[in-house]
Amino acid sequence: MSEGRLYDDDRPEAFPVYRVAVTVELESGRERAVAGLKTTGLDVHFGDGRNQLYDLEGRLLRVATPDVQWRRGLSHRTIQLRKRTRSQGGGFERRMLSGLEADQIVSDASCRMSRVEQSFRAGRWSAESGEREPELLTELGAAMLRAARFDAAAACDDLARFRAIYGDVPILPPDQYTSLVLLATEGCRYNRCTFCGFYRGAQYRERTLDEFRAHMKEAMDYHRGGLAMRRSVFLGQANALMGPRTWREAILRAVNESFELPPGDQGLPSASWWKGSPRRFNGITAFLDAFVGVRIDAHEFAAMRQLNLRQVFIGMESGDPELLKWLRKPADPRQVLDTVVAAKAGGVHVGVIVLIGAGGERFFDCHVEHTVALIREMQLQPGDFIYLSPLIDVSGAEYATLAAAEHVEPLSPARLAEQERLIRAGLGVSPARNGPYVAHYEVANFVY
Repeated sequence: MSEGRLYDDDRPEAFPVYRVAVTVELESGRERAVAGLKTTGLDVHFGDGRNQLYDLEGRLLRVATPDVQWRRGLSHRTIQLRKRTRSQGGGFERRMLSGLEADQIVSDASCRMSRVEQSFRAGRWSAESGEREPELLTELGAAMLRAARFDAAAACDDLARFRAIYGDVPILPPDQYTSLVLLATEGCRYNRCTFCGFYRGAQYRERTLDEFRAHMKEAMDYHRGGLAMRRSVFLGQANALMGPRTWREAILRAVNESFELPPGDQGLPSASWWKGSPRRFNGITAFLDAFVGVRIDAHEFAAMRQLNLRQVFIGMESGDPELLKWLRKPADPRQVLDTVVAAKAGGVHVGVIVLIGAGGERFFDCHVEHTVALIREMQLQPGDFIYLSPLIDVSGAEYATLAAAEHVEPLSPARLAEQERLIRAGLGVSPARNGPYVAHYEVANFVY
């Protein structure tokens, strides 16, 4: 989400092309709401500037007012984004809500939706879009009812189902927030990087093919209508390509058998191809550690590309070998480069993730210099991503303790911004220049 505007316009639900929309007069007679049914979900716009977004199962995903937005995930994690005034420095103030606060957001939204649904059922509405097809109006009414019934108790029940299937989804790349996550592996095989605490309590294991097929069925049964909002399939958790080649390809085949994906030798289809379909997806993506990726040659990547593996995301963190050692990252810059070159030679796009602020002031200059040099060697192109992600204090991570013990001074907000600016300037790339997409990546904003 770009600084300066509240709405996240790269998400599919931000483009309100409604199949049917109605204006509902609420019981007071002085208030109105507009409800619009899309192929991906339900939007409700209230006269006081408040908007509520639901998936087609009635799960609340977002509430927004002109100055504040609440993003809610299936995990019931809810983050509040509040606009700062120019005198306050602009941008957004971010805060993760407590469970009770998240319950209150859901309860308030349910109460509002109940008023809208009751008024619609009582016939106090007019067709906003000129459409009056009975079938569409019936669908709209059913979607409103599901949304109205999604109160705190329903959210609690839904969370229990989510936990039983996923446990947790601690992190995804930003362009995969609207993916269907399927867990081919659990935990992280290495799990010793000092800056990462996402998988500290999880024991690594690869699911058998039968276990994975059962998991896919459970996930599809859980998401149901919500699949219409999902664009791609993300294989989790930390590294779903860790296993042997035969296992990797069997997992990819299972996904291809369960969903409709574009042929592996074609580019991405148009947005209209997948939009609103619970079975169509653009392709398959996954995290890939370089110490694993370096064992996969271009021929193997090409074979996975034919099975619709479209992109891998590599936690490069830095191009500085000394900083990587200090972070206990189990790969050196050459392994990262070799992995990227092999993936791209096999037709698989890459996303490289750089940690802004890693190593603090001690490593500042070397981090910038070597990171820029390494990424420039990769010769990334349109379709590839570079994510610049500020270091955060993740629960369970050892970084803060290590940095304090070795007197590594953390970067101030101004120095973090300066380091990101220097890396961007050094790269000098953009899609407009036939280069990759470069974006700021706020891990703290993630909810799934």
